[in-house]
Amino acid sequence: MTFATFATVESLPPALESARGSLADSPGAIAALALVGVAVLAFWWRLYRRDAGAISPGYGWLLLALRLGVLVALALYFARFEQRVDRRERFDSRAIVLVDTSLSMARVDEDLRSSAGSLARWQLVASQLTEGNLVERLGRVHQVYVYTFDENDKPALAGAFDKKHLDDAQRDVSAHTFQSMDSGEASDAASQYERFAGTLRDIAHTTPEPLWWLLAATIAASWLMAAVWIARSGRVRVMPALDWFYAVLGTLVPAAGVFALVVLAYSQRDAVEGEAAISGGGDAASEPSANGGDSPRAISMDRLAALRESLRPKGAATRLGDALAQVLAEQRSHPISGIVVFTDGGQNAGEDPLAVAKDAKGASIPIHVVGMGSDRRRSSVRIADFAAPARVFPDDQFDVTATVQATNLKDRPIAVSLYAKAAASDAGQASAETHVATERVLLGGDGETKPVKFVLPALPVGTYHYVVRLETLTDDDDPKDNEAQASVEVVAQQMRVLLAASGPSRDYQFARNLFFRDKTIAVDVLLATAPPGPGISQDADAILGEFPRSREDLDKYDAVIAFDFDWTQLDAAQVDALVEWVDRRLGGLVVVAGPVHTIELTTESTSAESLAKIRQLYPVVFARRGVALASDTEKFRSTTPWRVELTRDGLEAPFLRLEDDASASAAAWETFEGVYGYFPVQGAKPGARVYAHYGTPDATKGPPVYMAGQFYGAGRVIYLGSGETWRLRALDEAYFERFWTKLARFAAEGRLLRGSRRGALLVENRRVTLGQRVEVRAMLQTAERDPLVVDRVAVQLSQPAGAVASVMLLPDAATPGVYRGDFLAAEQGVYRLELEAPGTPYELVAETIRAVEPDLEAEHARRDDALLSALAGSTGGKYLVGAGGPMAFGVTSAITGELRDATRYLRVRGAASATWDRLWATTLLGVICGLLFTEWTLRRLAKLA
Repeated sequence: MTFATFATVESLPPALESARGSLADSPGAIAALALVGVAVLAFWWRLYRRDAGAISPGYGWLLLALRLGVLVALALYFARFEQRVDRRERFDSRAIVLVDTSLSMARVDEDLRSSAGSLARWQLVASQLTEGNLVERLGRVHQVYVYTFDENDKPALAGAFDKKHLDDAQRDVSAHTFQSMDSGEASDAASQYERFAGTLRDIAHTTPEPLWWLLAATIAASWLMAAVWIARSGRVRVMPALDWFYAVLGTLVPAAGVFALVVLAYSQRDAVEGEAAISGGGDAASEPSANGGDSPRAISMDRLAALRESLRPKGAATRLGDALAQVLAEQRSHPISGIVVFTDGGQNAGEDPLAVAKDAKGASIPIHVVGMGSDRRRSSVRIADFAAPARVFPDDQFDVTATVQATNLKDRPIAVSLYAKAAASDAGQASAETHVATERVLLGGDGETKPVKFVLPALPVGTYHYVVRLETLTDDDDPKDNEAQASVEVVAQQMRVLLAASGPSRDYQFARNLFFRDKTIAVDVLLATAPPGPGISQDADAILGEFPRSREDLDKYDAVIAFDFDWTQLDAAQVDALVEWVDRRLGGLVVVAGPVHTIELTTESTSAESLAKIRQLYPVVFARRGVALASDTEKFRSTTPWRVELTRDGLEAPFLRLEDDASASAAAWETFEGVYGYFPVQGAKPGARVYAHYGTPDATKGPPVYMAGQFYGAGRVIYLGSGETWRLRALDEAYFERFWTKLARFAAEGRLLRGSRRGALLVENRRVTLGQRVEVRAMLQTAERDPLVVDRVAVQLSQPAGAVASVMLLPDAATPGVYRGDFLAAEQGVYRLELEAPGTPYELVAETIRAVEPDLEAEHARRDDALLSALAGSTGGKYLVGAGGPMAFGVTSAITGELRDATRYLRVRGAASATWDRLWATTLLGVICGLLFTEWTLRRLAKLA
């Protein structure tokens, strides 16, 4: 899409002006020139009066008129008339439309169904902009820029639309074009007449007024002087008619000279205009239009559909103030008619909109606000989270916890019920739900959470689905979030983890001890400084002397965690086995950078080919150098700890949840003092997710990557920038244990949760934010364990409202047998993905995802009339309520009536035409020489000196 940014440039008709215009500010110079002119005239008058005795009065006047014509031509030459083609720059008026795309705009207001139907807030806005023709009507007068804003610091440009009408200059050009086409069909005589008439009209309209006054003054003066000359001669006229002929001839000669200058000059006007166009003064705009250079017309349906799609809610917060500040900073240098904001007013992050409104008022930019949603205080209860262990053992009891959150329902009792159902049977049918338990709880205040724990007995091997439901309350405005699901896999085997390290770092030691104590995990270790042998003992199930050499050796592990491992010690067979294990066998690899051996990945060495394959596994890009630099390890020597700043992906990543509640987990990371170093990388690879940045303030190329992850084929690789997670123990020892236990399971998830021996269905997170796109990956094999190669794979998607859709997965070009696709979690609730394993119609691969609304948006979903009306009023704008469907309130007419045309015009002085200068000097020289030659000839014929 091309967006109009600069002015439209139009060429104005050529204009003449004197280069001696500065003399108008010098009265002394004008007086001196006038005296010289009078003296010359007096001298010539006396000279020709002396000659009058030998010739008739008319003949004498003719000679004087010729000399006067020379004087006029010299005066014109002294005036130095220049021709310029000026440009007029048109800065079109702009209308800025800001649309809130935070998740609160996805709400359907139950109390407004009579007027708004079942449409969500964002759908009402989208209908107004597209079906309600707001963009189309604004585009008749303004350039329209539509931005969306939510949790990001900067608003996103969703569309730019040019003015949809022809201006006067364009209409004139069109009329001239049709006139030229019609005249081409007329007769030659008529065409010549039209061209001559057109030339005269151009001369009449474009010749400077001073030249016309000079022509008229020359004729009047000539007639007056001729009359005085003849009247005072006192001689008997032998041929009075001939005298009058000479007098008239003497009057017309200088006038004809002046007129000839004009006609000859404008006979070359096309060449002059062509020169001006070459120098940059053409009619073309200085840039393409926002419509891609098309002629003005209605906005295409494709562009409107794209605009509508961009308005879907997706942000976890509302930064109205930041959006206004950014738009003002970007657009205030242009003529802005006004800003129109569609929002529910749920400002919950960023700068105060009223503070930004002062800047808008100072710039005389009104802000018109359309308030969306209901102003009634919302009453609701929801399941904010449902936590269940991913894997348990047959002999273990376990518990699941539902977190209940309410708004405007404090101290109301509610029943929370848990149901269980077995996984799909061999016949492909799911068993009926079985009631497990019910607990009653008193709801807390607004935003307060209440945990409800259910303790469950040991179960046999299998996969179990649990559903927790809330009792339906009559005054619950949004009952769709009263249910949540979770799956628990009861497995007979332990998760097997291999810890590989070049030295006994603190992270290595604490993680080894943690895994060894956890009976759900079997841990083997490979420590380069402590190979197996007499007297060597570690808290591990097995101590390895070397890295596994084959795929079969690696296949018994679900995850490999490498702490600053020396990859150069692996031979080609070991590297190939590791890559295949991750790529094809769903292996989970965690790599922790360190100051000793990670640096080898940046240098060229004898193991260059093997290291290149290892680098491909990493989700980050390393700088490549011939030798190691000391600056690479300096980042580990900071004397000040810097925070680990989680990104949005990090806040949603399950292995970074230090607490069951998302808000409490984020607060814990905020409290964490931080780490003292990291390994510098160039950035994350395309497609990788950055979970955290290192919070150093001296980063010159953006915040350094500290945690990142990516899918590599069917497996997953997680990168940590340093081995300092043991510092979490200072905050809470449980935080360190949760981090490493969840990280190992997250990395090994593909192997742990395989529903079919011939396939696996993988998602990044099972708990996503409402409006987020969920990436889905499938790894499929044939009965012979070869990669399954087909054109596409269809996954059945069951949505929260009960609708069933298909998600098409397309082949991953880099990895045969792996298929990728995504879907939009547009509804709050549980999504279930099901894929039939190829060739086995009753063997299902299933995955469950839950979409939740962020706490910030849930707590600020009510329309804030006080804030929005103050925002509009402080800038001279208008506040409109569009809660029940903007079209019903005449929003389009009200907005278009308030946004006046703010188009500005600027005249830019053009350069003097060199063609005109040559033409002007040549013509004057010809006129002067012609007049002098004619006078000389007539004087010789009259036998005068």
